[in-house]
Amino acid sequence: MTILLTPPMFHNQKIVSAPCAIPFHAHIVLLVLLLCAIALPARALPPASELEGVDTPTVDTFEMQISLGRLQASTRPIDLRGADARGAISLPIPARLRIHEAELDLFYTNSIALLPRSQLAISLDERILAQLPLRANQPDNNARLRLPADSLKSGYHTLGFRAAQHYTDQCEDGGAPELLSQIDAEYSRLNLRVSRLPVPLSLGRLKDIFDSRLWLERFPLSVISASPDLLQAENYAVQGVALRLDFIPLAVDRQPLSQALSNSLAQVPDKAQDIERVFKREPISTLEQSDILLIGTREQLADTLGERALASIQGSYLGIYRLDSDPSRAVVVLSGLDQAEVEQAARLFALTGFALPDRQDVQIGALQLSLIHI
Repeated sequence: MTILLTPPMFHNQKIVSAPCAIPFHAHIVLLVLLLCAIALPARALPPASELEGVDTPTVDTFEMQISLGRLQASTRPIDLRGADARGAISLPIPARLRIHEAELDLFYTNSIALLPRSQLAISLDERILAQLPLRANQPDNNARLRLPADSLKSGYHTLGFRAAQHYTDQCEDGGAPELLSQIDAEYSRLNLRVSRLPVPLSLGRLKDIFDSRLWLERFPLSVISASPDLLQAENYAVQGVALRLDFIPLAVDRQPLSQALSNSLAQVPDKAQDIERVFKREPISTLEQSDILLIGTREQLADTLGERALASIQGSYLGIYRLDSDPSRAVVVLSGLDQAEVEQAARLFALTGFALPDRQDVQIGALQLSLIHI
């Protein structure tokens, strides 16, 4: 695979090439992508990481409850068998949420044959948070534990359980069947107080926007298209979202741009704060709290995008924006000067294996996929 990143013509920079050979049986798929990093002569945006500012929550906090059964994709109890029994659950934390408070309501049952020195330890990323007694005369138990919110950063964490179980102070059989405790995964749950964060303005972080770590049964997505002739571009774009979400199903709502703008009010710059709106008229989605794929040529989006965003479209174009009314919701703009350039931007968006740059938008000079026989 050879990837060429080319800057706009008005920048005096060198072309950087990164060759990499990847065999695929008897064929090699050659992917040549010519990307113009930010092709707007009137401005040269810094990397998206500099545009984000402080990770400030966008709305008031709200509460969520997630059962351990949902985290492990099964309500089957967590069995802890033996003298030194261990169990664990993966705890995904999405990048779009900030955890302010976290508590674990734990329901567990232990054998009535255990000695008083038996205990259950709960840990987060191998750091012990609490040690609970396992008493023979009190087999059914529940406990509430506070988890350190500062430790629950974006990524995957491990919630661990370790039971030290004994039925005698003498020589014992570590595998005896009476050495058993059980955690109820259906009723044990995490109680969270969270807030939504502004979406990152970086194409390189699309995986953090369309995030498989989100605790959703279905991911709501609005596809707003300026023309029925752009159906192929819509298909590519939705595929790009679905591939990034891995196993989370999509709930897709398709709207014509005219319908999405029918209830929208014209946006005006906030002169008091010197803020220019991203949208002249913000598209209104029928799906609550959904992200938006906005698809159309520059001419078709002229009444929707603000002047800066519109001027960025100098060819096949892919950009990430926040809704003016709710910065925690993403708007992916797929555009170009004609239908072919819009489809090219959508095809690039669907190539999830290609690492897009840490920029808010890119111009696509050329996209060519060809098969070479060897």
